[in-house]
Amino acid sequence: MGGASEIDTSKALSNAWQQLVREHKLKAAAIQIHGDLGNDFSWAAASEYMEINQPFFIGELTELHLAALVLKLQARGKLDLDSPIYNLLPENLSISLNPWPKKDLFEKITIKQLFNHTSGLPDLFTTVGKKNSFYELISKDDDHVLKTDTYLNQSGKLKPIQSPVNPKNAVHSFTNTFLQVLVLEKSSGKRIGALVEEFQNRPLGFSQTYLYSDPHDRTPSTLFFEEKEIKSYQLLTSFGFPGSMVSSAQDTMSLLRAFFHGHLFPPELIPLSREWVPESPMLERGLGIEKYSQKKFLNLITDGAPMIGKVSGTGAFAIYDTEKKLFFTGSTNQVLRRDLPKIIVRMLAKLIP
Repeated sequence: MGGASEIDTSKALSNAWQQLVREHKLKAAAIQIHGDLGNDFSWAAASEYMEINQPFFIGELTELHLAALVLKLQARGKLDLDSPIYNLLPENLSISLNPWPKKDLFEKITIKQLFNHTSGLPDLFTTVGKKNSFYELISKDDDHVLKTDTYLNQSGKLKPIQSPVNPKNAVHSFTNTFLQVLVLEKSSGKRIGALVEEFQNRPLGFSQTYLYSDPHDRTPSTLFFEEKEIKSYQLLTSFGFPGSMVSSAQDTMSLLRAFFHGHLFPPELIPLSREWVPESPMLERGLGIEKYSQKKFLNLITDGAPMIGKVSGTGAFAIYDTEKKLFFTGSTNQVLRRDLPKIIVRMLAKLIP
């Protein structure tokens, strides 16, 4: 793409972006687009109250980092994805985590099942009759430091999602994400921060990716629940690597492209990340990434090329359009509007030749 054609495309994207910002009331949103190999197309934009390369809370996009690490350690022989997790966890934690009457069911959970969310373990933030309570916590005005260890130790009292033996589908659980970190640390003998620094931050030259630990830090863009500004900064420091990481559209773009091209682990392991397990008719889970099908004909069947990547409940996204061969990263900073990033990506992708 070049010359007048590129100028026309950029103008069309800018107009569409401004329309999306107005229509969905996006006060703090940013996006970056980059072509795949052989396509040097790039474009970026942000809404009024956000800089293009300002960091944002990435939520579940952390799992992209963690999946890259587990595949790296698999390649180095530090772990086996098909190995059980129970011998990698403290014995007292294994006991308190087990939600099944039969102890042997917990012992059958493998490392892979933590990463594709088929372990059956209940979400540590779930309370009776409620869902998505991680986001309910940060959306309320009751800001305080949360002891996630307490939640983790009590999660075994909750009802399990399913048996880990021949699971029918994948169901996301933050318990899995917290245990992913413990498994990576035990297998490598290093803390998670050191692993990220060694295998991702330094090689990829990240400048805006870090653990949010200071509640007075206002560098990250503001999160919103509908039109309400979220100011739960103490809570946002409480979740460690599984839920308190921030990054930028540019850093996330570097991570996503490196993940897809096998720069963070041997390319021959890429198929391991794409052993899809269904969660719903429109969503399948792999290791750290998901596959999103498109709805057509009264939402009853799927048609068109799927998108692959990750969308977070914080509005952060890292998506690859398999038809246009384009990478999209950024954030809407809209809590619990998970379809919104996919709507934005599909609309903008149509405008790019």
